[in-house]
Amino acid sequence: MKHPTLQTHKRFFLFYFALLFLFGILPISAQITTIQVKGKVVDEDTPLPYAQVAVYSGDSEMPLDGTSTNENGEFQLQIPATAKNPQLKVYFLGYRTETVPVNIPKNGNQLDLGRIFLQIDAAQLKGVDVEGQRAFMTTNIDKRVFDVSQNLVSEGGTAEDALQNIPSVSVDMDGGISLRGSSNVTIWINGKPSALIGGDRNAFLDQLPASEIDRIEVITNPSSKYDADGTAGIINIILKKDRRNGTNGSFTAAVGTRNKTNQNLLLNHRQGKLTLGMSYSFNYQEIFRERESDRTNFLRDTTFSNNQSFYADNISRNHVGRFTADYEINQNQSLSFNIGGGTSNRHRFERDDYEFLGANEDLVNAFRRNNDRYRIGNTFEVGLDHKMEFEENGKEWTSSISYSTNAQNDDQFTRQLQSARFRPNSDRDSLFRENFLEGGKNTFFTIQTDFVQPLSQNSKYEVGAKTVIRSIETDLERQLIENDVFTRDPRVSNEFRFTEAVHAAYFNYQNAWGRFGFQGGLRGEIALTESQQLTLDSAFPFNYANLFPSAFFSYKFDESQKLQASYTRRINRPSAGTLNPITDVTDPLNFRQGNPFLQPELFDSYEIGYEKLAGKHTVTGAIYYRATNNQITRFRRLLDPADPRTNGDEGITLTSFENLLAARSVGVEGIYILSLGRKLNAQGSFNYFYRTLAGRKYPTRPQQCRPKLYRPRKCQLESERQMEFSVKLLLLGPWTNTAGKKTRHLRD
Repeated sequence: MKHPTLQTHKRFFLFYFALLFLFGILPISAQITTIQVKGKVVDEDTPLPYAQVAVYSGDSEMPLDGTSTNENGEFQLQIPATAKNPQLKVYFLGYRTETVPVNIPKNGNQLDLGRIFLQIDAAQLKGVDVEGQRAFMTTNIDKRVFDVSQNLVSEGGTAEDALQNIPSVSVDMDGGISLRGSSNVTIWINGKPSALIGGDRNAFLDQLPASEIDRIEVITNPSSKYDADGTAGIINIILKKDRRNGTNGSFTAAVGTRNKTNQNLLLNHRQGKLTLGMSYSFNYQEIFRERESDRTNFLRDTTFSNNQSFYADNISRNHVGRFTADYEINQNQSLSFNIGGGTSNRHRFERDDYEFLGANEDLVNAFRRNNDRYRIGNTFEVGLDHKMEFEENGKEWTSSISYSTNAQNDDQFTRQLQSARFRPNSDRDSLFRENFLEGGKNTFFTIQTDFVQPLSQNSKYEVGAKTVIRSIETDLERQLIENDVFTRDPRVSNEFRFTEAVHAAYFNYQNAWGRFGFQGGLRGEIALTESQQLTLDSAFPFNYANLFPSAFFSYKFDESQKLQASYTRRINRPSAGTLNPITDVTDPLNFRQGNPFLQPELFDSYEIGYEKLAGKHTVTGAIYYRATNNQITRFRRLLDPADPRTNGDEGITLTSFENLLAARSVGVEGIYILSLGRKLNAQGSFNYFYRTLAGRKYPTRPQQCRPKLYRPRKCQLESERQMEFSVKLLLLGPWTNTAGKKTRHLRD
């Protein structure tokens, strides 16, 4: 099958752009009774967030309207078209109050005051230490935003470290990311999927410096505006952009235990309409892991056990670079270009000790398996974004196109030693050798366009279209020793390719009436996929279409507390690793095989949340319920020794993937944040959920139920002498699925 191309799918682009154009030119006719005033408050060229802005008429002391600036220093408000001699005043602690006359336009209902410059008030600052700092967490109607730019881990940690400090996000001992206990979470960089994290997401996050991250958006119940992938939601990592005038930069270096080092260089230059940025980081670390596994096999006529002890040493070296260029075409249009990439080099030594016990728990066999793994990866990404703002306040059109690729080689050299004690008719130890040479490449191509049209001060609609084309290719060769020469094993060696093109369009409407807020939308997606097992010369095409509605409701009791409720429908598409039908025998006791006939999961998600702000305290809570159809789950069974894949050995299991009938889960989440300025910043969160899985193929275990508790506690302390400390405790409770049970563990 040829890879999907823009030419193949051009009818989707023509339709979506025509739709955008239609909505963009729809006339909105109304008598002009109010004037919308907008502007931006800055200190030289640095935006001032949360500045107070008010408009007065003549000498009146009562404002016509008032607001505060957003994180970018921007504001918008309304005044009557009949207002006499209106004046706008801007207040910000430590600065002189600025008064700006407002000249009501003769034609139109829009007035852009441009940049409003504030000057520092030296008298006001005398003897006062003023330091502005963004709130750690802010909430919107459909997401939570966490500011990590001031976090301690940003000075020397990685993106993985930063995610560990986000409530409801957990990172396990192997670097796996999960949200509310589910690892099926989508991770974006700057609002877009990327092949940089598609191949080995854990490795990429562990090489991305936390110092380059500005904020992290957690979207547990994404609206129809966002991609429908990911049952747990979306984690969107927003990287920093420095827009200060002139040339500036920074260099940081950090060292840690286990020979961990980070060096980060940031440079920025802005002159006129052009802003250039460059970053480079190097990361080196050594990690060790230990794991034990005990398994008992119950057969009709006998019982035996397998015990496995695992130890691994991992050394990694990572280089990441990024270049950005932003150009302001005019006051209403801008272009942003970015290009970046990196290299990774990892060496991992693994030692597996296997023991086999008979029915009487006597040791009948044992061997040691050593693996040397060398992984070399290269990543590349390039993108272009365009933004156009119209005279009408809030009306904008954005477009973006990006391409990214991730290529890596993962070579494993195995030596397996068996003692002569367990070899009948032999007094010599045996040495078995095999090699696994794997190459892979992931590519992403994304094109997207979004249009926002305000209808009033509190209402707007959004419409957009998006196409994501991705390709995943793997080439695995297993080599066995024969006459002191390594030869290819045709039973396991294989080439696999997965291609997918997802075309989507959405419509969103948002409005507010007093204390009530509403957002609703509908997203439609068409997916064209094909799995190709090139070695077997077989192909498994699968095309499907779905609609994804969403609805959000909010009620604000006052400025300090609000209630939110939401409903969304989402999808989880099978990954390439779960579709490849060739058996993976890398682990000699635990084989793995994909299922090319897997169908995507569809689920409906309901959530009710509450937020309370009380001075230095922030408390949020949520109750959520998910109903999933075609649940994809791992199914583990014991292989018959007569199976040719086992070579007559007993005790080998095969893990495959199946669609269950349904899954249901209900959970409760709580977050508490205490802010005591520079003295103490502490947070705590918990997530408890209960899940049931209903099967249809294996009646012996049709259902598994088990609650899981996720309870992290974190505390960051900063002393007056600029010494900073961070303490964190994470407790993961036990949980059960169809493949077995995981016991709880602690992570500090």
